[in-house]
Amino acid sequence: DPTLDVEGDELAREQTARLEAEISRLPTALKEPLLLVTFDDASHAEAAEILGVSVKTIEMRLYRARKLLAARLDKDLAPND
Repeated sequence: DPTLDVEGDELAREQTARLEAEISRLPTALKEPLLLVTFDDASHAEAAEILGVSVKTIEMRLYRARKLLAARLDKDLAPND
């Protein structure tokens, strides 16, 4: 059914737009390593060198960025009481 494809495509576009919006709202210190590692395929070591921080700092910031994104996205998907 072509209608399902259109609806699925629209949902995917909405989800992508929401994710992009939430990423843009992240503090720079969390956003930069997330973008480098996730979208630019930089290793943790490469991201650390680019940003002038330790690999452990990159790992911590990635963890925090992902946790914050998940919380924000889950909040938006939670049913209203």
